[in-house]
Amino acid sequence: MSKRKGSNVDGHANKKQKLVSMACMIVDEKKHICQSGAKELWKLAKDVGKKKASEESLQALRGILLRHRFTNNARTYLDSLVNRNASGVSAYKIIEGQRYDRVCLD
Repeated sequence: MSKRKGSNVDGHANKKQKLVSMACMIVDEKKHICQSGAKELWKLAKDVGKKKASEESLQALRGILLRHRFTNNARTYLDSLVNRNASGVSAYKIIEGQRYDRVCLD
């Protein structure tokens, strides 16, 4: 089975490869990814002309967050973009004094 040049499948796989290789290249002397590196990763992950990244790019970034070391600021920055809650700011919603996981409610 051959892949068509320029197809979405190839584009997403190519972007994922670029994200992973960029993460390996932007580590500092302590083998951490700094905040400017995290911003570059997010910039590459976003779809052209949009503020959001595709689900495939978000999955690649989640893998990078798990496998690489980040400075505290860089991890906070990238984690807030990759793991956004569907609604609200808090991960939990309080209803009649009980705390519920917001993801289950959305």
